[in-house]
Amino acid sequence: MLLTVVTVRAMKSLGQEIKEFLQATGMSQGALAKAAGVPHPTISYLVTGRRKNVLGDTQDKLRAVMTMLWSAHEDSVPGKRDV
Repeated sequence: MLLTVVTVRAMKSLGQEIKEFLQATGMSQGALAKAAGVPHPTISYLVTGRRKNVLGDTQDKLRAVMTMLWSAHEDSVPGKRDV
């Protein structure tokens, strides 16, 4: 299972990952940028494809924040909590 997740992630661009995250959570680009400590245009450029890559530490920060926020999002969705 882990191999599948890693393989799928490797095939998606960071911009696509961000776009899907924002759509699934309803979070704004600005809120994600603030949470990750990156400039808002970085998120916008990645999502639109204007920018294809960012430095590894920025990628790591964005993915870590999206993982953390996704967990919080899932915990807040009714019926998703383990009881």
